[in-house]
Amino acid sequence: MKIMHVHHTFHPVLGGVERAIQKICEELVKLGHEVHVITSTYSMHNMPRHEELNDIHIHRVKAWTLHFPDLTIPREMPRELVKEVDVVHGWSQNSYFTYRICREAKRVCKPVIMYFLGVDYLKNHYNPIIRVFGYA
Repeated sequence: MKIMHVHHTFHPVLGGVERAIQKICEELVKLGHEVHVITSTYSMHNMPRHEELNDIHIHRVKAWTLHFPDLTIPREMPRELVKEVDVVHGWSQNSYFTYRICREAKRVCKPVIMYFLGVDYLKNHYNPIIRVFGYA
């Protein structure tokens, strides 16, 4: 099965979501799945656009970021890859980057799974926009 994970940041960014995605992807590869990660070029200016890490295919798409990482906007859409995968797994309901890629997947009738991050935590989020709209 071809599985795609989507989040605005990934390796080598160090964070809880990034590590969770990486560990899940590594376990899926061990089970024999072909795993792809779509992420942005946000803060990855010296990294290759496409690379393979522990048999995980990483695809970095050009993006703009508006002050907060969750407001990362993809400047290009990996349509061909979205059409090839069997399922798309989006990470974080607050990430506009994730939303846009998952919306494209739904447009071409791919099953989409969304991982909702810490809904209770959002009540106290440092970003007032996420604090107001994220929890609701």
